[in-house]
Amino acid sequence: MRIQDILVFIVKERTVLVKVLTEEGIVGIGECSPMHPKLVAETIVSALKPIIIGRDLFDIERMSEDVFIKTYKFRGRLVFMAFSGIEIAIWDAIGKALKLPVY
Repeated sequence: MRIQDILVFIVKERTVLVKVLTEEGIVGIGECSPMHPKLVAETIVSALKPIIIGRDLFDIERMSEDVFIKTYKFRGRLVFMAFSGIEIAIWDAIGKALKLPVY
């Protein structure tokens, strides 16, 4: 099951929602830190999306490593705030795919 796209929405200027879409039509939803919402959204689109699109949904550990390695030149709290929303959305999609709760 591959990740097809990542969509980012800023809600009420303080909430960043992330949708991870799979090729099978499953959609996972996550939320990022409310700090610097515009920068977090830009980081997802410009830096993280190219690393994650096309990846196996169930390969979270390798994705995390790749994000850590491929963003080392500009890494900071912003990258990890952005990735946290993506990771939550991925776990949500995995739960839906397996028909299991994420908690």
